[in-house]
Amino acid sequence: MMLTGARKPGSQSDRNHILNQEDVETNQPSEANDPGKAPKQSKGKTLLLILIVLLPGAIIKSAPEEAAGGIIAALLIPLTIVFILDSKRSERIALKARANSRDELGYTGLLRALSDASPPESVLALIRKVADINARALNGDFALQLAIHYNHPPEVVHALLKKGADPNLSWEKNRTGFISAILHHSPASLVHSFIKSGADVNARCNAGLTPLMHAAKSSVDPEVIQTLLKAGVDPLERDKDGLKAIDYARENDKLNGTPPFWKLNDLSFE
Repeated sequence: MMLTGARKPGSQSDRNHILNQEDVETNQPSEANDPGKAPKQSKGKTLLLILIVLLPGAIIKSAPEEAAGGIIAALLIPLTIVFILDSKRSERIALKARANSRDELGYTGLLRALSDASPPESVLALIRKVADINARALNGDFALQLAIHYNHPPEVVHALLKKGADPNLSWEKNRTGFISAILHHSPASLVHSFIKSGADVNARCNAGLTPLMHAAKSSVDPEVIQTLLKAGVDPLERDKDGLKAIDYARENDKLNGTPPFWKLNDLSFE
């Protein structure tokens, strides 16, 4: 039912009024029309304005017999879009705050998620937002060490290294993150990522073992030995007991007799 005297939505007079209004707005000077100035609006804001302008008209045009309902919907849709965009922004801010805030033990949100063995997707989201990827808790724990110690999947460790985690930070028994990765049977691809990220391939723990010695002693993947040899490790180094990597490799059934073993053997004698 339409009120007497009210203009029918979409009438010629309405369209003329809109066209005249557009002419007035088009002729107004603006920074966007000035070739010497870049427009200040971001693409996201421009898209939002387009949606706010076009969606109401589209709804009214498609359902003129229900103009009142269309107008209400036309008003609600842009508001809903604004609400969703603002909610997502708030979520990003909250995630960033969580990633960097510290508890009473000095654990950031990222360190706590790693020590609690949180799902990979949650950890990866925090990695993207953390400010200091090498931050330590009061007890010295740091992200790379926790990711390895709690057996987080390789993609988490890769993400930490890509973010700038220091592979040479050390903790218990002076083991670097790189040595810890080898001790936890990391695959050759992850060992390679550590090397690319600047890991010291000849670093020593308190017992005097190098990464190559640790790999020769406990690795179940011969390709780890191959990767370390390609990186330029010194196979002639000896630990505090005078043992070389080849001495440990002989006792490793997963390594002894493989091509990387024989290559290590050939390089172990001057």
